[in-house]
Amino acid sequence: MLLLDTKPLVDFFKDQSESVKKIISDSEEADIELAISVITISELFYILSRFGGTDFAAACIDNLKSQLKMEPVTVEIAQKAGEFKFRYAGKERKGLPMADAIIAATAFVHGAELVTNDPHFEKIKEIKARKV
Repeated sequence: MLLLDTKPLVDFFKDQSESVKKIISDSEEADIELAISVITISELFYILSRFGGTDFAAACIDNLKSQLKMEPVTVEIAQKAGEFKFRYAGKERKGLPMADAIIAATAFVHGAELVTNDPHFEKIKEIKARKV
């Protein structure tokens, strides 16, 4: 399973990411499941609404819901996210946003490779991340 992070999806919907288009195409050919954390829906709606309005954001999310597996935040994921937030937040305890901790925990719990271009995930050694 490949878990898509928010930033690459934003770039995809802004038509600024050939690498994400290729990942989607390759996953279809290789029958690799693509998924997102449900927390990504919140981030996408906010970011894409600022870019193209709420109708645009809703249409993008509807497209994702019909194409990708939506991974819920379970108790196990919530606990692991808290652990990641504690371990990797840094001295000021602000360095790892909670949404990113939840996304990383989702990848960890499902043994998924995280597709991202966000440097927050580079320090989380327990997950495998594919930089795009």
